[in-house]
Amino acid sequence: MVKMDKKATITIVGTGFQPDQEVSLLFTDVDGVQSDIGYALKPQPKANTIGAWVTTWSCGRYISKKLIKEGAYAITVTDGDYNILAHTPVAFYKAEKNEKK
Repeated sequence: MVKMDKKATITIVGTGFQPDQEVSLLFTDVDGVQSDIGYALKPQPKANTIGAWVTTWSCGRYISKKLIKEGAYAITVTDGDYNILAHTPVAFYKAEKNEKK
C-alpha cells in the first residue's frame, strides 16, 4: 500500500530472471494508458548474477498529475522488446485528512 503523496516512492523487486537481463517496467494509469516508467526508476532494473533486481520508482509525479487515483494497479515487467515477463500489483490510498504529512 502506497500513500498518495507528491513525494511517494515504491520499491519494486523481481526474482527468477535471466542473469544480467535488463528489464523495463510499464505502468497502466487510471485512464488505461500504459507507459514505460524507466525515466523515474533508480537504478535501472537489471538482474544480478542470480536473476534478482531491485529498483525504486518515484511515482509522485503520476499522483500529482492525477494519473493515479486511490485503488489497485498493475506494473508489467517486460524484456527490452516489451515482451511481458511478469506482473506485480501495487495499491494506492489517500491520506486521512487528520493524518500528519
